Parts: sequence; C-alpha cells; structure tokens
Amino acid sequence: MYIYIYISVAIWAQGAFQCSVAIDIEVELCTMDVQRKLRAPKVIQVGSDFSGMDSFTTALARILPRGKFNVAFQSDILKHARQMMMNKVDPLLKPDILYKNVWQRDENNVPDVHLYMWTPPCQSFSTAGCRRGVQDERGKLLAVGVKYVCKKKPRLAIMENVKGLTHKNHKKVIKGLKNAVREDYHMYMKVLRAVDFQIPQERERLFIVLIRKDCIRHKFKWPTAVMPRVTLCDVLDPVTAHDSPGRLPRTTRANEVVKDVLRKAHKDGVDGTTIPIAIDIDASNKFRTHGVDIVKTITRTRGGQGGPWISNRGRRTTVNELLKCQGFKPDEVEWEQAGMTKRQIGQLIGNSIPVGMLGHLLANAMRSAGLLAKPVTFPQSEYAQTEQSGH
Repeated sequence: MYIYIYISVAIWAQGAFQCSVAIDIEVELCTMDVQRKLRAPKVIQVGSDFSGMDSFTTALARILPRGKFNVAFQSDILKHARQMMMNKVDPLLKPDILYKNVWQRDENNVPDVHLYMWTPPCQSFSTAGCRRGVQDERGKLLAVGVKYVCKKKPRLAIMENVKGLTHKNHKKVIKGLKNAVREDYHMYMKVLRAVDFQIPQERERLFIVLIRKDCIRHKFKWPTAVMPRVTLCDVLDPVTAHDSPGRLPRTTRANEVVKDVLRKAHKDGVDGTTIPIAIDIDASNKFRTHGVDIVKTITRTRGGQGGPWISNRGRRTTVNELLKCQGFKPDEVEWEQAGMTKRQIGQLIGNSIPVGMLGHLLANAMRSAGLLAKPVTFPQSEYAQTEQSGH
C-alpha cells in the first residue's frame, strides 16, 4: 500500500498523462488483490486419518451434492475398517488412497487437500487410559495430524477427541498444538454434546477447528443445539415377536444389575417395561451406568459387547440401533458386505463420531473457510419427532 501511494503521487506531479498511468497502476493492483482471494473450489478435496467408521464423509455426503467432494485419502490401522471404506456402494465415497500405517507412509507423497480431519486414538487422554497423554504410544499419533497441517496447509482442518484432552494434565499438548499452527491458522476449541444434535446419546467430544488465516471469508460460529431432540425411543427398531418387555438377562450378575435399575426407576415413577432404559450390564459396579430414554456414552468395548440392555425390549441393542445412536442410517454402512462380524462393527461404532454433531460443525466451518460459495445446512434427523409424545 505504501509503495503504491509513493508511485501514484510521484507520477501525478508530472502531469495529466502521468495521472492516467497512476490510474492504470491502481486498477492493476486492485486486480492483483482480487486474484489473491481464494475461490471456493469446484470439487473439494478431502482427506482424513484414523478414519474408522468414516463419520466424516458420511456427514459430507448429507451436506453436499454428489460429486462436490473427492476423498483423496484415508487411513486406519484396523483391517475391517479399511474393508468397509473400500466396500462402499457409492464409488465416489471410496478413497483414492487408503493408508494402513501412518508412521510408514512418505509424508511428501500424501495428497494435498482443502479439508483435512484427524481423530487420533482417544484412550491416552481419557480416564480409561489413565490420562498418560503423549507418554502413551497412541497419544503420539496426535502429532501425525499436526505435521500434516503444518506441511500441507489445508484451508480447513478439524481434530476430534475426548473431552479429557482439556484436562490440566494435557495443557502442554494443547499449547504445543497452538504454537505449531499459530502463524498460519486461527484455532477454535470447544466441547460439544451429541444430545444437542439429534443424537440419542450422552456423549461429549472435543473439537479443534483450524482455519487458515488467508482463507477466512465469514466469521466462524460454533453450531447451536438443534430441536427437536431425538430420544432412544425414536431410534429403536419396531417391536418383534422376539422382544419381551421387562425380560432379564440370563447371566446372574447382569440379571441382578437390570433388576436393581428397574426397581430404582420404578421408585422414581418410570416404568421400564414401557419407557426404554438403556442399562450397561457389562461394567463393574463402580462404572455402571444407565439412561432413561437415552444411551450413555457408547465405547469401543461396550459396542463390541453388543451395547446396553434395553428394558422395554428385554434384549441388547441391535446393530441398526447402535448405528442410529451414533447418527448413522443403517443403509449408509455396508458392514456385512465388508465381511465384518457384529463384534467388529460394534467396536467401530463405539469409536465413531456422532454424524449429526460433526455434520453441523462441518457446515459452519466450511462456509467460514471459503470452501463453499453459499451457506449449507445439515439436514434434520429423519428420526426426529415433531411431537415428543405418543411414541
């Protein structure tokens, strides 16, 4: 700007002809400024690490028209997760490159993308992992995404992990991430609740959003709670002849757990034979939980064991019900075609990101980062009831 002023004034002093030159220079400089502004890409290139159930592209597919984004790469150490990613019915949702071990790939050859997401293993930052953080080998995987962002500089990057990462024990981890990206990115951090985004599950997750400074087109805003809420009753499969409200598990310990929960619920005026109570029948007494018309946090272990006991069905959750408790539509996940067992898909479900929670965040973040010319919205859940009565 200072150089332009000096040149224009100096030429202007020499006469009218020179004034026209100054105008030409101004137009040329303004054109250069416009060219520097990055336009929204016709096709958004996306990539993810530790992709798992792939909530990422599932959410994108609900927001964007088919063909609007291309999956440049994905990664996962689990064989059955990779099989599921490569067995998608829609070929446009399959990754161009699928990595197994992120430590063994050549970072120089990993594709550049506009939008990058990484969801490193959470055990190192949760109470289950004793909050060992980066002292745990799994905790060090967080650095994979940081290195990619610093090297490839995507316009938008998002990291998801457990709320435990905000614990005081991990302050250095968050500070290190901020220091690594502060020169090129604006960083936003917040814990979101799945139940606020039409997911019938009490699940809190930390999201870190990185928007490259030269790409910001609109102020970034965190998504707000979506109404109406979706309850467990909304997503349960239709009652079948095999269901038996109030039926108890066969094992002695699980039997006693369910009876104890039903007794306490009855004292509170809740009839577990008509209202679904999701009961964790696998945890120790110390960590035992249950939710009335809502599921408590589904973990990898609990998902693999078959999910919670549903009181008004007299059984555990089905795979379809577990999927819906994470915001997936059953027809979006081709787990049987991929040759997966119920245990394997249950474990992946327990590790996944609730689709609705991520979808609402992506819609806001992509608009802010200039990846979309027009605003988009994540659709309402098909399981949402306009009237929360008479289920």
